[in-house]
Order: sequence, then C-alpha cells, then structure tokens
Amino acid sequence: MSGQLFSKTQSLGIPFRLMRNLAGFGATNGLGGGGAYARITDIDAALFSLPALRSLSLGGSSFEITSRYYGYLQPAFINPNLTSLLIGGPGYTGKSFTAANLTAINGVALPQLTSFSFNGGMIGGNDNGFGEGPFPVEWTTLNKLLVFGCNTTAWTSIPDRINSMSNTLTNLNFTYCGQIVSWANDLSNLVNLSTLVLTRCVNFPTTVPGYIASLTKLKNLNMGGVFPVNRQAGAIDAFIDNWYAFVVANAAITGANALPFRGMVFDIRSEDIVNIPDGVQIPTGVYQAPAGFVSGVSNGTPGSSLEKIYVMEVQYGHIWRYRTV
Repeated sequence: MSGQLFSKTQSLGIPFRLMRNLAGFGATNGLGGGGAYARITDIDAALFSLPALRSLSLGGSSFEITSRYYGYLQPAFINPNLTSLLIGGPGYTGKSFTAANLTAINGVALPQLTSFSFNGGMIGGNDNGFGEGPFPVEWTTLNKLLVFGCNTTAWTSIPDRINSMSNTLTNLNFTYCGQIVSWANDLSNLVNLSTLVLTRCVNFPTTVPGYIASLTKLKNLNMGGVFPVNRQAGAIDAFIDNWYAFVVANAAITGANALPFRGMVFDIRSEDIVNIPDGVQIPTGVYQAPAGFVSGVSNGTPGSSLEKIYVMEVQYGHIWRYRTV
C-alpha cells in the first residue's frame, strides 16, 4: 500500500488476523498521503505474528505522530520468520537507537533475515547524536544477511561499521545519499559482495580504494545519476580513468568472465533514463580501439575515456552503460 488517500485519520481496518496465508505486507511512502489526507493511527497487530509472514515494509510517513508506531519499533514487529524487512520514517530522528528500539533488529531476534533496508529520516548523520554511531551495532549480528540498503541518509561517508556486517552480504545499496563524499576506510570483510548500488549519490568519490581488490566477487556497480551535468566537469572521466587503472592492475587480460574483475557491469547513466536521459555527463573521446591494441595481448595506449571503455569491454568482458548524446 503506497500513497493511499484517506478522508480522515483512522485505524487501518484490515482484519489481518484472518489472513493466515499472507506472506508479505508493505505500507510505505506516506500511506494516507499526508497533508489534507490523514494517515493511520493503528493497525491490527495480528499482522506481525502471522505464521506465513516473511516480508514486512513499514516506511515513509505511514503513521500519525500520535500513533504508537510512529518513531518506535514495536516489539510485535519482530517476527523471527521474517526474511525481508524495511523500516523508516521521520519519527526516529533525534532518538537514541535504544529509545527507538532499533536495537531489537539483531541476529538473535531475526535469525532468518536476508534483506534489510531502512528509509531516510531515521539517522541524522555519521552519528545519531548519542554516540551510538551511524546505525545500531546490533545490525552487524544479522548473520544471514544478503542485502543491506539505505535511502536518503545524512552520512558523509560509507560507514566503517558496514565492514563488521556479516560477510554473507552480496548486495550493498545506497540510494539518494547525496552527502556521501568518501568511501569507508575498509570494506574488505565483505568478500561475497557482488553488487554495489549508489543511485543518485551525487557527491560520491571517483576514486577506487585499494581494498576493492579484496572484493573479488564484485561484478555490478549501479551508479545511476551519480555524475549529473552540474557536478564538477570531468568527474565521469576521472571515474572511468580510475576504474580502468584498477581493472588493468587486478584483472586477467584473458580468461572466463567469472574471474575477478572480468565481466563487470557498470551503469553510469541517469537514474531515470526514460524521462531525464540527458541529466548526466558524457564520457569524452571516441569509442574505438586505442593505438597498439591487440585483443588478448595488449591494451595499447588509450587516450580517452571511451577508448578505455572499449578496452574494458573488448579485453575484459565488461558492459558499460553510459550517456552517448
């Protein structure tokens, strides 16, 4: 349920206790619409203990400020059978993680959780103001986690604490985190990481830290909207230059695409390629083989971003998606 418009503030009258086979429920992005349309005050708590429930999403501004669910993770949310959980909302801002009960999200209480994401407005910055860090340390005990995501946080760097998360993690997603300007000091513990999403992180650095060489399963980087046209000129070229240097230093020039840093997919287009395809920078140069290029033997001497992309695609099996006009 997303953006439902109610005529008045009310309790959500769905009898979840009768839905014994319900496997998932989501109320995100402002259930009730806000403004002239009221949000909900309560919900049938039987929802959270349904035996088939595996996926729960309660984000955005779903609940009225007077609701017991506003800015507090009710203990009833913690169903040990959940495999996917998304939470969020502005009510969490300005509270300690303990006061908001966010510490209840941990590996003991949620032993089957494989996907966990949270929405913006929950955490003010690199520290929540109570000396507890960028997110609850208890989240690092989710020992089956495959996907961890955050949206519109005020972090200025990828938190170092992420390196303490379970090394089962395969997907790390940061969306619309426009204040991030630096990598974490280390992410080398995430040895199974295959996908990194940085959609609309418009100040993310163009550099490639050395520890990326330890992440030998990394194959997919989604950088949609990271290089808008109003960002410093040449940022997209610096990004391509740095990844080219990294790939040449760390990937085999021949072999299967399953080998480390071969067969990678980079998407550096607009985050909305349908409505604003021209919203990002264009890599410079002409897409062609550089002087001295010999397939499987020599990369030659590429002199532009598009020549470097040519080498990475032809020599290393990459796929690069980028704006061309």
